[in-house]
Amino acid sequence: MADPSIPSGVHPSDIVNGRDHGPLVTVAAGLFITCSLLFYGVRLLIRWPWTALFSRDDLAVTIATLLSIVQVAVICSAVPKGMGRVQQELTPAAISTIEKMIYASDLLWLLAIYASRLSVALLFFRLTSQQKHMKWCRMLTVACGVVWLIAFLLVGAQPKLGSLEPAIADGIVARWVVAELLGNLLELGLIAFPVYLVKGLQMSMATKFTILSGFALRLPLIALSIVRLVYLSNALHSVNFSFEFATAEIFSQAEMCYALISATLPCLRIFLRATYTGRLGGSVIDTPGESQMATAGSARNDTIGSAEKSQTRRMTELQVFDELSTGETQSSAVVVGNAGRDSRKASVSTKTSEQTADASDTAIMVRQTVDVRYE
Repeated sequence: MADPSIPSGVHPSDIVNGRDHGPLVTVAAGLFITCSLLFYGVRLLIRWPWTALFSRDDLAVTIATLLSIVQVAVICSAVPKGMGRVQQELTPAAISTIEKMIYASDLLWLLAIYASRLSVALLFFRLTSQQKHMKWCRMLTVACGVVWLIAFLLVGAQPKLGSLEPAIADGIVARWVVAELLGNLLELGLIAFPVYLVKGLQMSMATKFTILSGFALRLPLIALSIVRLVYLSNALHSVNFSFEFATAEIFSQAEMCYALISATLPCLRIFLRATYTGRLGGSVIDTPGESQMATAGSARNDTIGSAEKSQTRRMTELQVFDELSTGETQSSAVVVGNAGRDSRKASVSTKTSEQTADASDTAIMVRQTVDVRYE
């Protein structure tokens, strides 16, 4: 009996049915890669002009995006070969071809995921110049490479996927569990390190939370990895591996897509607007037409004393970083108050030195020394 809710002359598609879920993988992969490409395009706009602002973290995201495109192409090519269909409808030659394509896509998937994690570790180099911070940045970068190598070896040394004995299937699942566990520990490190970076800044907790939320949005990756492992385990223990694997692959695409997107989220301007702390006892006057400046600074070497009743206050190291959003610097005027000494005349001399890193490191540090003498 025809369904009365379907208009006359319209027939529902039977491409996706109880015996073939392969087209679902194609549709999901296409949607996910489109979303990741949109965010990558936003990142490129943020880094314009590329010759001045495009740095190592952007290169890592570019490599991850290219690898994800290749991975999607490989897995979508496996669908016409029979991936997603019930095992009984496939020939041994088709099953062998599908297994090889899945194996290649898994390795490309790992490369894309860890390239996106590496981009976050490299982004931290833009945000600080302190040696204690730089040491941790290097450690996170090395950890990305080491964990990727371990995961690559674990996944790369697995047997054929189809029609596995339960013991062999358990071994493959265990390999993926270890690989994902190490990856999730690395994710927690990438989320926790920004807390250490902003801990010493003088700003409200709400402001710090706003900044850290850009990195904390990577947390859903852990949930996606767990769901993916559950469906992958079900597929490996099933006699109908090709059919059951389609669902696991959809979650693999979701995890890879979100890894690419979350690598760009900290660069968005919304997470930088609150970083100006209002130090130096004054205000920042923005130059019209330029982007909003995010500043963080600290007062050092306060010196008071003079035989002629003059006082000098030195305030140094005004650090300006807008690298999360645009990587640009902006000219500004610092208005310094007289600290309640209205009866005294103040003469202000300002010395500014700008240190720009070489082409391999685009972190920008602006050091400003303000000498105020009261007579």
